[in-house]
Amino acid sequence: MACSIGMVSFPGDGNDARILLQNADTAMYEAKNRGRNRAVTFSEEMNKEARMQLWLEIELQKALQNNGLEVWYQPKVNARDFAIDGAEAWCAGNTRWKAISVRPSLFRWQSVPV
Repeated sequence: MACSIGMVSFPGDGNDARILLQNADTAMYEAKNRGRNRAVTFSEEMNKEARMQLWLEIELQKALQNNGLEVWYQPKVNARDFAIDGAEAWCAGNTRWKAISVRPSLFRWQSVPV
């Protein structure tokens, strides 16, 4: 069993219960992302990251619905013998505001050897 805790302070992290609970929840999920079984204090940067993640998810859903994504493969080349050891898949698409380029490191996927 693990315990992940999100901490907030009043009034610095919110002036009402709803905002304080939202921010505590954001900090708790950050604690889980950092490896569980820890306590994390809320920071406004967490909200910025959460908003960016939500925006990315929405834009990717729109792009999927409109066939607006392209997959590009980048080979992983061994520097010793120049053999191709695998590939990374990059996903790119255009939105109303800007192009999206999703790095593999944004997700916790692993490269698949070829």
